[in-house]
Amino acid sequence: MKARTGMHLDSRLSASAIAMLLLCGCTPPEYPAYQLNPDPKDPLEVMIKLHDAPGDLRFSDASTTYRIINPSCLPETNNFEGVQHAPQTHTVRHQLRKVDASTYSFTAYRDQMKSSEYYGRGICNWKLTLAFSHPDLPSSPNRIYFTIAATPKELQQKGGLTTYFRIDRTSKSIDGAPRNAQDFTKERFEMLPESEKANIFSMTIKSP
Repeated sequence: MKARTGMHLDSRLSASAIAMLLLCGCTPPEYPAYQLNPDPKDPLEVMIKLHDAPGDLRFSDASTTYRIINPSCLPETNNFEGVQHAPQTHTVRHQLRKVDASTYSFTAYRDQMKSSEYYGRGICNWKLTLAFSHPDLPSSPNRIYFTIAATPKELQQKGGLTTYFRIDRTSKSIDGAPRNAQDFTKERFEMLPESEKANIFSMTIKSP
């Protein structure tokens, strides 16, 4: 198998739905585990390039998110809210390859998820919707994540997608939890004063 499964996205019931279940004494529904395609054949190479990044920026892995594109295969929505609580996305984690001091890559698969009849209402089909990674600065007071993400379309556009990040090693989050760094688009970055640009680096994510 070419990837490790990650955590389901959108798999938690909403707070109001849980409250309703507690009031009626109901048991939260259990959903089937989504499966990976054991033999994917449609690879998408993804590259992450660093520009003036801090030397201690640390990468661990990367991920891709997939979405069910035909929600009619999901269970009927017969709850009070009329909301579909069955998870409609799944995230797969990938090992990163270090190409050089400023470049990382990984291989995703467009057909990574197994199309199957998970709910007895027809085959659920999947589409790759997002590729991302979130390196961090372990030396900061609270761990800071720098999340770089792009859709398949953005990955394959000329030059990929570049995101700019402010380096902040001193600010602490209110509750001490890890936090995401402030990020900028290229257009917003170019509007910043030169004095601020010195404390900003960028990452480009693309499909070469």
